[in-house]
Amino acid sequence: MNLNDDQSDAIAKLNWLKVGALFMEPGTGKTRVALNIINSADTDFVLFVCPFQTKYNLLNEIHKWGISIEFEIVGVETLSSSDNTFMRLLNILQTKT
Repeated sequence: MNLNDDQSDAIAKLNWLKVGALFMEPGTGKTRVALNIINSADTDFVLFVCPFQTKYNLLNEIHKWGISIEFEIVGVETLSSSDNTFMRLLNILQTKT
């Protein structure tokens, strides 16, 4: 399935940035755009931080569109309330490039 014009424009705009945000309406393909950028990046790990209630939707989208590198999804509520989770993820991120 091809990217639509808005998705292609978003990739073209964000692909050269180190930090960016996708302010697109719900259901317009933000996750697909993000995964496209991630798959073209020179990295070996992605940490997705999202509201807990959206974790499984994100995982379903990842399975649908694919990702070529190691990743973890963590709920922002868990990250903000668990020192163990924070330290474990900090350790992972410090060992990755």
